[in-house]
Amino acid sequence: MEQLVILGAGLIGGSVAAAVRAKGLARRIVVIDPDPEQSARRLGHADEQFESLAAWVERSSVASTALVLAAPVPVIAATLPLLASHFHLISPAWVTELGSTKHAFQASLKTLDGHAAGDALRACLVPTHPMAGSEASGVGAANANLFQGARVLVCDLPENTPAAVAAVESFWLSLGGQPTRLPLQDHDAVLAAISHFPHLLAYGLASMLAHTPMGGLAQTLHGGGLRDTTRIAASSATLWADILLDNREELLPLMGTWAQSFGQLSKSLVDSDRARLIALLEDAARWRRGF
Repeated sequence: MEQLVILGAGLIGGSVAAAVRAKGLARRIVVIDPDPEQSARRLGHADEQFESLAAWVERSSVASTALVLAAPVPVIAATLPLLASHFHLISPAWVTELGSTKHAFQASLKTLDGHAAGDALRACLVPTHPMAGSEASGVGAANANLFQGARVLVCDLPENTPAAVAAVESFWLSLGGQPTRLPLQDHDAVLAAISHFPHLLAYGLASMLAHTPMGGLAQTLHGGGLRDTTRIAASSATLWADILLDNREELLPLMGTWAQSFGQLSKSLVDSDRARLIALLEDAARWRRGF
């Protein structure tokens, strides 16, 4: 690539920049982030950094550009109309967004109906979601190897050109990712079950322990079980609040299902029903061994 522009200098955006730089995939890497503390340029991951998309378009060359939207979910949604407004100046080869949820993204995409550049943007904008991350946050935690071996969900749009989809999949392959197609309409339901709800459980467990007399001791005397089950509860609360709220329609039914499942475990303890408890635990263990 001649130029890669990354919106968002957090863990994911910073790791994209670091990986692209390490592999020499772009002549020039530009990061857009309004937070001066998230300086990918200062850390050597980017050649230039701008505070906004408009500032980049105004003050930088935009020829032969590919765009990665790695900002928080609400920011990606708010950026699409701005991207459409500047589209005639940018004319990107391809664009991909990395949102952990797609509700707000799809709603923003609909606002482009009738926009002069709406069709052109839809043709090259390929939604993806790298299944990689860490409880750490910010560009300081960027890791050039973060996507190595990671599954990358590719939720291509009907309007996407085959060339745009191929280019985005090739991009992820070059970073070590494993592109896997997933229909856009299925994304949020699937992610609610395999990622978002587990985060809720981890946060809930950590919160419960924090407000018990054993909270301090648990932090000191914990073993691998507590460390493993609460690791993701150390993730950015601001980031995850946006993800959970955007996917609340999928999460709320799961919370009801969880209450029923946990209720069965609780009842087996209340009743001292060892056979029932073993059956419930073995059912769960059998599923987990299938990973």
